[in-house]
Amino acid sequence: MTSNFKFPFWPRKQSSRKFIDLIWRTTTRWANWDPSEKFQPGDFGYTDHETGRFHRTGNIYLDPHIGPIAQRYKPQKGEVVEKYIANTGNAVAISISAGGHVDALSAAEVLLQGCWKFNRARGALLAMYKYSLVTVPDEFFNEDLSSFECLKGKQIVTQVYVCPAYALYLSNKNNETFSLALRATSPTGVPGISAGSHLSMNWVSHDVSGLFHHGSNANSSFYPLLVIKEVRRLGSRRREAPEPGVPVLPEGTPGWFNIEPPWGDLDEEGDEDSRQYADDSDTDF
Repeated sequence: MTSNFKFPFWPRKQSSRKFIDLIWRTTTRWANWDPSEKFQPGDFGYTDHETGRFHRTGNIYLDPHIGPIAQRYKPQKGEVVEKYIANTGNAVAISISAGGHVDALSAAEVLLQGCWKFNRARGALLAMYKYSLVTVPDEFFNEDLSSFECLKGKQIVTQVYVCPAYALYLSNKNNETFSLALRATSPTGVPGISAGSHLSMNWVSHDVSGLFHHGSNANSSFYPLLVIKEVRRLGSRRREAPEPGVPVLPEGTPGWFNIEPPWGDLDEEGDEDSRQYADDSDTDF
């Protein structure tokens, strides 16, 4: 499995928190800072306030108490989707030819490509190739789960994005342009094979001035993005993350909602504004 971190700047634990916060604001999904770390639907645990990373303490399907109920609702795997790209509003997609670098690759080699222009504000980008979504069925959450001690105060991973190749980028506040392409290669590195018959993949990037993390393996999996839910009363947080198509419930109604960051607004370095505090006190079990 090929996975690579590059740290040209900003080697601070707040980097993960800043990236997760930016992606959440764009997607209401929770980024996995280390996509090689495997998560599964039904994992439960908590998110770390300092780093934003999710820490698993158990899984509903394996827990001896709640497992018999969870086993009635097996995880469901969706169809493979060609690509997923999430970027913050200050990352403007431009023509790949503007970078002048990736054009040398033949069209048959390129599986996914893009070029983005960032401004001086910190920006984030997450790309996945041929991902599928594995989900805990909604019916599980219609069960009465309030009596299970293992879930008290915990959050549950309800959806996991699984893919053979991902790339994440956190910009450096430098009016930068970032070019990215996923290339299909043969085992001997000979170019020109068709995308449908590729046996290996690798990322090609240029103009990297921020934090770039990527991985690719046609025979393995990465887990770059999660949907995590918790029980709380609607309207109990300053920043709600409503799901499209979900009926609007009266304010104060308890239910399972996408988690939101457990910190207040962050500055460009990922530090929390000391004048603001997230309210994490209103959970129902």
